[in-house]
Amino acid sequence: MECWIGNLERSHSAATVPVSIWEGEEMIRDMDLIRDVLLRIEAKSDLVPEKITIEGYEPLIVDRHVELMFKAGLIDGYCQTGIEEGDPDFVDVRDLSWAGHELLGSVRDPDIWRNTKAALAKSGEWTIATMARVAQSLLFAKVREITGLDI
Repeated sequence: MECWIGNLERSHSAATVPVSIWEGEEMIRDMDLIRDVLLRIEAKSDLVPEKITIEGYEPLIVDRHVELMFKAGLIDGYCQTGIEEGDPDFVDVRDLSWAGHELLGSVRDPDIWRNTKAALAKSGEWTIATMARVAQSLLFAKVREITGLDI
């Protein structure tokens, strides 16, 4: 089964990257939303699969981001077919994967997240891998400052 969400509107923030989807449609991959989804999943109290919602974001935009994160191996869950004819597919989320926990560990701290976005905004487009490396560098710098360890 292929999870896919279509007919999405664009949203813009300082941390957005275009993502091509089916049949020439496009949406903006929103790095703030990706972080919010990671935080929301981490806050779940159990492993019961559920559809993720994030306040302030359109459900179809969240669904598409969750789908991309699921396909990228950041989320553990199940791809579900829409209930009614014509309903979009979606991902029922159980938990973060190891990679999802690692990414969130790099960007959880609000100061590190803000500084990561500021650093990457200067370069224009960026990827999850680039975002993680910049955030990890900032996190290592913070650990060095606090502990004096040369890591």
